[in-house]
Amino acid sequence: MGIFSVISSNRTKLAQVKKQLLLPVFFALLFLITSCNSHKTVTFSGGQNIIVHRDSIIAKQNNYISSFLQPYHDSLTIRMSNPIVAIDTLFSNQYTTGNLGNLTADYMLEFGNNYFKTHSLQSKSNIEQYCDFAVLNNGSLRNGLSPGNISLGDIFEAMPYENILVIIQLTGAQTDSLFQHIAFKNGAYLANASCTINNNKAENISINGSRFDSRRSYILAINDYMAVGGDGYSICKHAKPLWNTGITVREALIQGLQNEYNSTKTVNPRPQPRIKLMQPSNSRH
Repeated sequence: MGIFSVISSNRTKLAQVKKQLLLPVFFALLFLITSCNSHKTVTFSGGQNIIVHRDSIIAKQNNYISSFLQPYHDSLTIRMSNPIVAIDTLFSNQYTTGNLGNLTADYMLEFGNNYFKTHSLQSKSNIEQYCDFAVLNNGSLRNGLSPGNISLGDIFEAMPYENILVIIQLTGAQTDSLFQHIAFKNGAYLANASCTINNNKAENISINGSRFDSRRSYILAINDYMAVGGDGYSICKHAKPLWNTGITVREALIQGLQNEYNSTKTVNPRPQPRIKLMQPSNSRH
């Protein structure tokens, strides 16, 4: 018999022995995890009995898992706590009027337009395309940013969702429906657009510095949650075409903050509301 045949035969026997030893223990562990018993007696084929204690196994498992994960935890803690920018004023996540929403929408618009530039996207008539405006739904921001150093962890707390930045095109009628839904929801965060909400109706809609024109289509940057009809934005499900930028809205916020801060050593507070509320807000968030 050749040496490889001997090795193969020994490996087969070893695997059989391991199976005989490990299977009873495995089923004992499974029994302990799924029951209230504190211990289980395991009997091997040779008649030998051992007692497997639940608490000791779980403790050893927890210690092993903790020691395995600790280096990753430490590395992540350092990364999340390192400051990435500094801000001078409060950026609020208040619904509709919060300037953190304005800031995020501005960066969505910026990165949407960068996507067109880097991918050389043009219309069928070979006209260079760009985003007319950006919309971010209320509720996307769960926390504000206080003055001082801002860490990556602060950004994750402000925007914990993994929503992707996408670009859609709506007809004039669909765009009007979008703004009427914004009015129904008592607002959203806008970039390069504004309107007045009066008696739950959107009025005085302005996009890209011009009065809203129902005869033309509009291209806008939103998140993929809204694009599939989330938060009641069902009109967005009918949008054509749809481009996926491949980055999250949070990544756009992080990169936008860093770019603006590195360029100007400050971050414009953007205090001016883009939506004017003419009546007390009703809770439709």
